Amino acid sequence: MSSKHWLSRFISLSPRPFEHFTISRGATRRGFETLPCLLARAWPDGALVLLSPSWDVLGYSDEELVGRSFCELIALERRAACAALKSLLAFDDTVQFSLRCKDRREMRCHWNRQFDGFTNSMFIIGDPLPAALETAGHVHAAMSRQ
Repeated sequence: MSSKHWLSRFISLSPRPFEHFTISRGATRRGFETLPCLLARAWPDGALVLLSPSWDVLGYSDEELVGRSFCELIALERRAACAALKSLLAFDDTVQFSLRCKDRREMRCHWNRQFDGFTNSMFIIGDPLPAALETAGHVHAAMSRQ
């Protein structure tokens, strides 16, 4: 069975998607440091590894992010956050949803994913919408000054 089908089935069978995808920080690889998108890798065991420093725009420290569920960052009520994440991971359509910044503002992103043909994981790509980047940039700049 291809990793695409296997991972999609695993995710849709997860009994508690709100707790399933736990955030960790991965090493930033060469070339990823300047990506404007939010890049992460989702593994079937529930690990969601942040791969680009652009996640810093949310204003959280590594200590505040690591160990949290990705659904906690989605700016929707619990059930809707789970549905948005499942839609992103299990279906071929792109989706839009917002992430909650540390100061409780929301950053709207266009989300898609790409299966990794070499592993049983997928890349999750969040492209902040222009207005969201502007708002989040002001938030990040203000937090950096604190």
